[in-house]
Amino acid sequence: MSETIVTPEVTVTAEAPRDPPTPTKPLTPVVGAPTPYIRRKIDVVFILGTGDYGEEGKMTIKVTGHRCSIVVNKQGQTAQTTCSARIFGMRFSHMQRLSTFGQRYAAQKQYVIEVWAGDDLAGMTRVFVGTVTNAYFDGEAQPDVAFQVEAFEGAFEALKPAPPISVAGGVDVAETMQALAKQMNVRFENHGVVAKLRDVYYPGTAYQQMVRIAEHAGINALLDDGVLAIWPRGAGRETNRIPLISKLSGMKNYPLFNSQGIIVTCLFQPLTFGAKIAIQTSLWNNQIRHYYVYGYTYSLDSEIPDGQWFATFKANTIAP
Repeated sequence: MSETIVTPEVTVTAEAPRDPPTPTKPLTPVVGAPTPYIRRKIDVVFILGTGDYGEEGKMTIKVTGHRCSIVVNKQGQTAQTTCSARIFGMRFSHMQRLSTFGQRYAAQKQYVIEVWAGDDLAGMTRVFVGTVTNAYFDGEAQPDVAFQVEAFEGAFEALKPAPPISVAGGVDVAETMQALAKQMNVRFENHGVVAKLRDVYYPGTAYQQMVRIAEHAGINALLDDGVLAIWPRGAGRETNRIPLISKLSGMKNYPLFNSQGIIVTCLFQPLTFGAKIAIQTSLWNNQIRHYYVYGYTYSLDSEIPDGQWFATFKANTIAP
């Protein structure tokens, strides 16, 4: 169990925008072997900015090996991804430094949390990055003291002012979205958008501009773990693998169904909103059927006996 603090400044270099991988042949569903008896790990990184909008300098505190309970909820493109984190055993001085003390959106400064989950075999995967909106010391159940954090992806980007977009004539949607990704300091992925707009004017923040352009162009746009991804409606996002969810890969019980598709709970593995997933179950004689993920929740615990380590996702045969 350790906590690492790096001060006074960490230089963060944004990665260059990149296009999604282009498959050269049809993808085969990949089975992820379940590892139910391995020790699960969660790492949490806090990055606090300074200056008017928290972009002049940074302090980083990394928490590893602690007892943690994490819930990440991604339920749509206009619904921002949320994270609730409960961390036990942190230093009191760190909890003091990281607490927001009731300030709305941490006084609108850039205060970032990254959550990584995994194990020694599969490695660590980032499952959330976003803006801390509330963080506080919870001593109501002493000596079981915890640091409670609530965060939203895109919260800072939805508050920071941006110059308006005003263009007379034709506008390439993908190029405009790529410029917005650069403003928000995130990577960019274009999954086949070729739409054009004419004579546009978009005020507001970069996040608000992203949402309005997507609505007017009739495309999907999503801030997804540090990536601005766009793709045509009904087409789905391209990935370089299709996870196969089955009894062998850790499916829990049987799928559930509603008017919007299928709901499946399985052992945790990283999922991609809007991408294809394969499901195999005895309900349809163990054949493989393909769906598109349109929402999911990660419920993850580390260093907790009988803790959660599951992903529950919603999917439909029609791409979002």
